[in-house]
Amino acid sequence: PWKLRFETTLLHEDIYRNRHKDIRDIPVPERLFNLDLDIGEQKDVKQHHKDVVERLRGYADVIRADIGDARKEMKGENVRPVGLPV
Repeated sequence: PWKLRFETTLLHEDIYRNRHKDIRDIPVPERLFNLDLDIGEQKDVKQHHKDVVERLRGYADVIRADIGDARKEMKGENVRPVGLPV
């Protein structure tokens, strides 16, 4: 049921960027939501579930190593040009 939203900025949040053309690059902190209890992502429960946050960060690190992360300027080990066979 968990969703970890990584630290970002308002410029990278589509909901703000598409509605406000003059948005500044304001930081948005990392947040954790339990979608079973809070489908609207209104209550950050990160402070109460640090074990979940660490587990989800670990999964993200594995995926970043595999496919990369443009925001962190990381190239993944298994990235290939689009449309070409492996």
